[in-house]
Amino acid sequence: DISGGSTSATQRATNGVHNGAGNNATTNQTNTQGQTTNSSCHKGCGGSGQDQSSTQGSTTLQGALAGALAGQNAVNGNSPANTAGGDIFGGCDLADQIAKNHAGNGSSNTAGTAQTGGETQTT
Repeated sequence: DISGGSTSATQRATNGVHNGAGNNATTNQTNTQGQTTNSSCHKGCGGSGQDQSSTQGSTTLQGALAGALAGQNAVNGNSPANTAGGDIFGGCDLADQIAKNHAGNGSSNTAGTAQTGGETQTT
């Protein structure tokens, strides 16, 4: 025989995941060139022979990876058991379980590039 009393089982499980990733890149380039010639030769004498060249290049590579994993397995058992073959006469059984789980992750990148170039020639 199994005679029961009162049993109670309470279980609260909370699970949360927060994740964020961000990138910010700024590239500024400025190039100024100027030529002035005071040559009195305008045609047919070869000119003043000036040449200017300016090159700018910029490369910005960014990667942001963020991962968060929160796994939870909450098990609560409240039951009378008889494995010896005798009688179970119940009383009051109580099982209470609270499980909380949280995972948070963040990733960020910031890059700035500024280039300025200037050339002036006067003949």
